[in-house]
Amino acid sequence: MMTYEGKFIKEVKEKPEPKVVKLFLFEENEATIEYVCNGHLIKEGSTFHEMSGEMTCKTNAIEDAKEIVNDLKLKKNSDLIIQVKVKTYHIKKRKTGREYQKYEDVGYPKTIKEEVVWSSKPSLLTGVKE
Repeated sequence: MMTYEGKFIKEVKEKPEPKVVKLFLFEENEATIEYVCNGHLIKEGSTFHEMSGEMTCKTNAIEDAKEIVNDLKLKKNSDLIIQVKVKTYHIKKRKTGREYQKYEDVGYPKTIKEEVVWSSKPSLLTGVKE
């Protein structure tokens, strides 16, 4: 408070104009190899991201999963199932102005869909070929 000719005057500070930030909504996918036994998730294996094109994560994860099945010599009647789950999520981003990282995340990703797309036991999946 300040005084002017004996009267109290309230000092008002102007608020700065809010900065407008344009947000972009990205849809991203990741594929994870899962080890499942008798319907229970035992372990999550490698996770693949879309580094070189849309849904390359799915293709790369399935190739790796097939190698794991061959390496473990899993039979069709085995209790252990190797499967690939694809997670699709939305994430808000904003431009950074930097050349090496054009966008940065704002908040956390929101999962919109999870789907098992390949399994060492294709009979457990509907519409998925071996």
